[in-house]
Amino acid sequence: MSLDLDNKNKVGDYEIRVMNSLNSEEKKTAVVAKNTFLLYIRMVLIMLVSLYTTRILLATLGASDYGINDVVAGVIGILGFVNTSLSAATQRFLSFAIGKGDKDNLNNIFSASINIYIVISLIVLVLGETVGLWFVNEKLVIPEERMVAANWLFQFALVSCVFSMLSVPYLSTIIARERMSIYAVVGLVDCFLRLGLVFALSIIPVDKLIAFGFLSMTVHILIALTYAVIARRLYQETHYHLTLDKSIHKQLFSFSGWTLWGAFSFMANSQGINIIINLFFGPIVNAARAVASQVSSAIALFCNSFFMALRPAMVKAYAEGENSYLEKLFFLGNKYTYYLLLMFCLPAILSVDYILHLWLGEVNEYMLTFTRLAIVYSIVLAMQNPITIIIQATGEIKNYFLIIESFTLLTLPISYILLKLGFRPETTYYAMIGVFLFAHFLRLIVLKRQVNFISIRKYTVKFAMPAAVITVIIALILGFVKETLVVDNLLKFLLFVILSVVLVSATVYIFALNTFEKSNIKSLIKK
Repeated sequence: MSLDLDNKNKVGDYEIRVMNSLNSEEKKTAVVAKNTFLLYIRMVLIMLVSLYTTRILLATLGASDYGINDVVAGVIGILGFVNTSLSAATQRFLSFAIGKGDKDNLNNIFSASINIYIVISLIVLVLGETVGLWFVNEKLVIPEERMVAANWLFQFALVSCVFSMLSVPYLSTIIARERMSIYAVVGLVDCFLRLGLVFALSIIPVDKLIAFGFLSMTVHILIALTYAVIARRLYQETHYHLTLDKSIHKQLFSFSGWTLWGAFSFMANSQGINIIINLFFGPIVNAARAVASQVSSAIALFCNSFFMALRPAMVKAYAEGENSYLEKLFFLGNKYTYYLLLMFCLPAILSVDYILHLWLGEVNEYMLTFTRLAIVYSIVLAMQNPITIIIQATGEIKNYFLIIESFTLLTLPISYILLKLGFRPETTYYAMIGVFLFAHFLRLIVLKRQVNFISIRKYTVKFAMPAAVITVIIALILGFVKETLVVDNLLKFLLFVILSVVLVSATVYIFALNTFEKSNIKSLIKK
């Protein structure tokens, strides 16, 4: 027993020595790297459990009830559109106040966000019990004998939504404080509770759909209360007090409003293109695009895990006036995002036929083409994140979202005109990629105007050009290897992915990283 304690003490002393050997910037970056790792582990485990849970739930509920659950949840899910924007605003202002070390303002921001969420929750309840109920009972296509169950499910989902919204200020505080270990652990507990919930359905002697709704609501409430209890115990600023500070409420609402415009633009592009494709080609092509959209969603989840760890650090750096460190984080974010995606996206693009056959069985030409283009589009879309985070840190977001997100809406008329002229459906993806590439250039211009220490020339020379050269070289090498290896089974595909990871890692480390970035990787490995 004493030997174990000695070993633990030695390990602890070694970690302290390593952290003490790092300078201030390296310590902060090490925290970002650790948080990123925790969030990746969370993401992978949740994805695996969710895939398995979906399979079991479908078998337990049956296709009809599973579809009812999906469509009713979709009605409530629309309200999450507003929730996401408010969450981004809360996190930004909390992180900024933490960076400034302004404890009083921190508590005022938290309390103001609670006020806003209470008001929004009441609005959601009123809309849910009026317009929502009317829509479920009058517009949704649900078998008559399942209407009672659907109404119970709707009520449970509405309560779940309200509790989730009220927990956002507490969760935002935990994220702003960069305690990703708490977020990761609670997220995994949530995931495994849902897995247990699905297994419990098989032995519950009541209506499975109603039972599922009730148990899901219970899990939502437990997780919301968990975040609230943890945040209140750890952070003094989460103790609510009544505040009527108009300036704080106005800032939160204003920030949320323009962020909401960005979210609306993204939703309009994704759903609008779907509708246009349906008008010209029908549901078969829509189904192919739905497959590609699932791949895009997986990539987005991957990127969000990284930027959830990076966002608080960047906002705090801006608040503290550490422009040099913020610039380093900006380039670090661009490089990590692009090259991590490159590791897995290149073999995915080159082997998409094998992947889709393994996943779906039968595939068509549209699925293959759409999925390849969706991966490229997702990479382009992901690269906006470091820019958007800095713009949000400044708080001056009106021009950014108004100019950029309005411009990206051009994908809708461009896609419609191209299809009207007789072009193939995949042309819509080419339009989206082209518009968002140009929008990326506009983002850089707006960023330069608002944050003058970020250089477009440096961005091009230090990141964009090396990234383009490395991508072309590695794509040629992997293309040659694929033709030689003939990827037609799981072992060969895994070897292909491992080769891609090794090749990208070695090339990027040698040719694309600067001394600061290499130093942080070495420090992380030592720790």
